[in-house]
Amino acid sequence: MDKHTTEITACRDSRAESEIEQHRNEALAEVLQQAPRASPIYRLVSVVEHMGKTGGGHYTVYRRMRSQVDEEETDSGNMASSDQWVLISDSDVHQVLESDVLAAQASILFYERVTVR
Repeated sequence: MDKHTTEITACRDSRAESEIEQHRNEALAEVLQQAPRASPIYRLVSVVEHMGKTGGGHYTVYRRMRSQVDEEETDSGNMASSDQWVLISDSDVHQVLESDVLAAQASILFYERVTVR
């Protein structure tokens, strides 16, 4: 095989690979357009509140806690979970109402991904 033939073959191979890649990208774009759009669902799990000035002060955290409820406590006889909120400040931890959490002057919010619709 001479040099000219080798260059033509290499050029054809490069063009073929480019066409294959373009076809693959077009097929992928078509599939993505047909797929339904998923909307993730998030649940608020923690709220950080800062009291004081910049460079000083005190942080507290409201945290959602999931507790298991025994089978005997549910009508269906299955395990169930319930949410409760606690306020954590240094070594103090006590239960609070969700309305307390929603009224907090939040500095940072933490969410967990629950599902995708």
